[in-house]
Amino acid sequence: MSKIEQKEIKLEVTLPPVGFSRSMYFNRLHIDREGEFCLVQFGMVCAFGLLDSYSCVFSRDSLRQNEGSLLAYLNRIGRPAESSPPAWKGVAVEKRVEVVDIVTMAFGGESVETCLFFFSQCAAARLIKPGTVTDEITAQPLVLLRSSADLQRQLIIGLYEE
Repeated sequence: MSKIEQKEIKLEVTLPPVGFSRSMYFNRLHIDREGEFCLVQFGMVCAFGLLDSYSCVFSRDSLRQNEGSLLAYLNRIGRPAESSPPAWKGVAVEKRVEVVDIVTMAFGGESVETCLFFFSQCAAARLIKPGTVTDEITAQPLVLLRSSADLQRQLIIGLYEE
């Protein structure tokens, strides 16, 4: 049996400024933890019921990698007025659930954005072969989410403080 050599590689992941195939406003949020994963559901609910939803999964590792920047962002924008979002059970996930590696956030008053991205670890590993000169890979944009500033704050707290 051959011995597999493992070594850590460092690779810069760049984020494209545009190219989101999906955008959505959300006014409901549900977070469900399951072992090493965290399912997050975003919903747009009105008097008629659920208008739109988006579901994604964060691994414990991806949450750890985003923790520093998201908590620093929360410290800049302040804590939410309420500790938890309006009660919402989420939806039965019949659509696809996307994998998230990177989260970025921005604010401009009460209009805030949360952008989600992913990248392939296999593609990253292929870039680090003898003779290659690149040490960066571009993440793929998944979704651009807009919400109230308070709901975005509650998302960060839900991911890291519960």
